[in-house]
Amino acid sequence: MKAVLCPVCNGVGKVSAGFYNRGGDCQFWVGGTTNPEECRSCKGKGWLEVSEEKIGEPLQSQPDGSFKFV
Repeated sequence: MKAVLCPVCNGVGKVSAGFYNRGGDCQFWVGGTTNPEECRSCKGKGWLEVSEEKIGEPLQSQPDGSFKFV
C-alpha cells in the first residue's frame, strides 16, 4: 500500500460547499469566504492509501459522492 495525494481535493482534505451536489463542477476549495466541507474520498486526510497496482488507474464516482480507484 502507498499513500497518494487525494485527486479530488488535491491534498487539502476539504472541498467547496456543495461540491458533491454540483454534478460535474470540479472547482476545488482553496480558501476564501465559502464554508468548505470534508472531502468524502479521503475523509479529510488529504491522501488515500492505495495498492501499488491501482496507482494511475481512473477513479469511479460512488453513490455517497466519493470517488474510488477502479
